[in-house]
Amino acid sequence: MKVSSAVLLLAGAVVGQAAVGYYQHRQRVEMDLGLDHQQRINESLADDEYRAFGSEAGSLKEQKANLRVNKILAYLSLRWRMGVITREELRVNLRSLVDDSTAQAYWRQWGAFRLDEAMAGDWRLRAIGRELVKAFGEPLRPELISELEAGTPQSTAA
Repeated sequence: MKVSSAVLLLAGAVVGQAAVGYYQHRQRVEMDLGLDHQQRINESLADDEYRAFGSEAGSLKEQKANLRVNKILAYLSLRWRMGVITREELRVNLRSLVDDSTAQAYWRQWGAFRLDEAMAGDWRLRAIGRELVKAFGEPLRPELISELEAGTPQSTAA
């Protein structure tokens, strides 16, 4: 083997290892952020003052119900972004939420915000946005749907 071939092979291995390391680091950061988000939702469910911060007016029961739906959607989003569930599993889980009146009320109130989040994210978040629209229907701002469909790569791998 020539020296130049060996150097090229070594450089390829180093670049490959760096790419894998970056991907694993990104996954770890996403997982840590998702778990932190779940913890904060749990804290807000237990603390009335914390829950009221940034929350629209509504009864305590409505606020807790909204937080529970948010927790479920955030958990599904995290599992999708981490590649733990397939697109079909995501759809099945979202379809189970559609029949819940609390989830429907949450979507009416926060659906447009959720789609704004999806548009600001990468293809994984846009895919979740599309699946939410398929499951719950269009939110109050239907112009987001055309933006979501027009600007999304067609890849479905997690």
